[in-house]
Amino acid sequence: ERFELGSQLRKAAFSVPVNIVEGFARRHRKERLRFLNISEGSLAEVWQCLHSACRLGYITKEVFEEFERELNMVGAPLTGLVRSTRAEIRVAVSATVVLIAGLAFFLS
Repeated sequence: ERFELGSQLRKAAFSVPVNIVEGFARRHRKERLRFLNISEGSLAEVWQCLHSACRLGYITKEVFEEFERELNMVGAPLTGLVRSTRAEIRVAVSATVVLIAGLAFFLS
């Protein structure tokens, strides 16, 4: 049980930065956002693994709380990346709508 929890924790923790990097390697913002969302999910999975480890007595509450603070330090900039990427998508969509409306007006 402990081995499996440790293995899952390592996979989830590794997945966080890997998905951020993969997202920024994509050309389209929507793809980037999808990978950032996966990264957020992996970060939540790390929290759950640590929470389970604490409840099972593998780590102390104090150790869990320290990990939780560190997860928040990772999660805050990740949340900022997600928000800014969403805003970029909204701006791009708005600009496209304006461009199409302008073209339709010009062609009519």
